[in-house]
Amino acid sequence: MLQRSRTCSPSFLGLHLIHSAAKNRTIIPIIRLANNLKLPAGPWKDPGKKNILSFQNDDEWSESHGRDGFASDPCIEEVVPFFMDRNSLEPVGFLRSRVFGALLASLGTFQSPWEADSTSVRFAPWVNAHRDPVSVRSFAIDTLVKQWRSESLFSDILGKESSEHFPVYRSKLEFGQNLQCAIERPALPLFGFPNYGSLLIVYFICPNTNKTMIWVPRRSMTKRTFPGMLDVTVGGGIANDCTPLSTIIQEAHEEARLDETYVRERIFTTGFLEFRHRNPDGWILPGVYFTFELEAEPSVRPVPHDGEVECFELMDAQTVFDNILEGKFKGSSALAMIRFLSRRNWQDEGMAPLPYL
Repeated sequence: MLQRSRTCSPSFLGLHLIHSAAKNRTIIPIIRLANNLKLPAGPWKDPGKKNILSFQNDDEWSESHGRDGFASDPCIEEVVPFFMDRNSLEPVGFLRSRVFGALLASLGTFQSPWEADSTSVRFAPWVNAHRDPVSVRSFAIDTLVKQWRSESLFSDILGKESSEHFPVYRSKLEFGQNLQCAIERPALPLFGFPNYGSLLIVYFICPNTNKTMIWVPRRSMTKRTFPGMLDVTVGGGIANDCTPLSTIIQEAHEEARLDETYVRERIFTTGFLEFRHRNPDGWILPGVYFTFELEAEPSVRPVPHDGEVECFELMDAQTVFDNILEGKFKGSSALAMIRFLSRRNWQDEGMAPLPYL
C-alpha cells in the first residue's frame, strides 16, 4: 500500500509556451499525436451500423483542426468490437479487419471457443460457463496466437514468443478487479486491448539554483520500439498478477539500479494517465499508465543496468520542456512529463500562459 499520494490536476494550466527557440510552438500537437485515435462509441449490436475508428497520422497540425484535434477528413478504418460474452454492454477491445478474418478462419475447429457475427466477436457461451473461465479464455487466446505465429501471420507484431502475459479486464479502469483473461504481451495490439503500465519520474531540487532537476533516460538503440528516444526515468508494463507499485519498484531496480527500499520509502502515486494511440503501422495501442514520482537526494544517481537504457541525463525543467516540443520524447512519456510539470506549476522567465486544453 502506498504511504503517500498526491492528487493530479486534470488541466495543463501550469504549463506555458516558450518564447525563444521554440517560438510559436505549443504542446498541443504532442498531446494530440499521442492521443491520435478516436474509437467507435456504439451502439454496438446494430447490424446496419459500421464501427469506425478514426486516426490522425500527420506530423503537423493546423488551425483547421476541430476542438477534438482531428482534421475534417481523418483516416478511418472499420473495426469489429470484441466482447467477453453476449451480455457485455461495452467492448474490451477492437479487431482490425484482417485480424477478424484470421479469427473467423479458426471457427471451423471442434467446439470453437469463439463466437462471431457481422457485428462483434466474443467468447463462446461454454467458455464463459466453465468453472474457471479466466483460465479457459486465456488458453483460447494463447492457442490462437500460437497458431498465428506458426503461420507467420502478423509477424510485425508477434515476433518471438513471450513469457510475459498481461491482464485484460472487463473495463479498462477496473484494474485489479474483475480479471477476464491474460494475454501474451506482443499480442495486445491484435485485439486492441489496453496496455497497463507504470511510469516513474525521479527528480530533485538543486540546492544551489533551486531548479527542478529531472533524471531522463535515453532508450537503448536496440529497443524494438522508440529506440534512442527520451523517456520517463523508469517505466514498464504491468504483468499479470503484479500491481502498479510492485512493477515500478522492480523496474526501478532492474533499469536504473535504484535501491528497492529507498524507492519504496520515498515514492508517491499521482494517479493514472489514459490515452488512445495508433502506431504508424495502424495497430491499436490504448494505454492506461499509473504514474509515480520520487523526490530523490541530489547524490542519488540512476545507472543503466539491464540494457533498456543507453544513459541517464540530468535535465532541468526547461530543457525537458524544450525536448518535448522538439518531439524527442516517446509519446506516452511526453504526456507524463507534461503532467509532472503541470502539477508542479512550473514556469520560467519569458513564458506566457498556455490555454486549458
